[in-house]
Amino acid sequence: MSGARSQRIAIADLHRLVVRVDRAPADHVMALEPARTRVDTRALHARVGKEGTVVFPFVPEGRYKLSDRRARIMFIDVPADGVPVFVAQFFDALRVVLADTRSNYWRDVGVATGDVIVAIDGKRFSPTKKPGDLVPSRHAPIAEKVRLTLRSASGAERNVEVLYYRFFGAKGAGGGHLEPLPVGSW
Repeated sequence: MSGARSQRIAIADLHRLVVRVDRAPADHVMALEPARTRVDTRALHARVGKEGTVVFPFVPEGRYKLSDRRARIMFIDVPADGVPVFVAQFFDALRVVLADTRSNYWRDVGVATGDVIVAIDGKRFSPTKKPGDLVPSRHAPIAEKVRLTLRSASGAERNVEVLYYRFFGAKGAGGGHLEPLPVGSW
């Protein structure tokens, strides 16, 4: 079609991304989402097949974050030629994402969506490949308090004292979550 009322649109090449996941059991759900976005985007979800692979059809080129429910994360670059490149990534901070609920311990202690946790009890995080290592695991007494150093979007840092089990426990988030951030991204 051509003429005064015609338009040209560019359609990105789409690739079929197949990832072998050795340690994930069959039917385990994996998520693929754009890695560099500050907006909430919908992830593609796919189940691991019996042969230990997960398939994501129709993926445009770009950098993606592949994750599972246990917060294990791997970054993948899908270039124009469609051959994926796995990117080693180190993490050194946690971004707070609050659920849209009225009652939330995180909100009650002064933590907001977008705040970045850069230290716990004054100790900065050491870069790690395993995002789960950023949250200290401990058998804390119910009343144990820890001091979080938070960086806001403006770059200002502040300290907030929280009860360890309420903040890092399953019920403390009230539907929110902590998103691991790559070194230098915050």
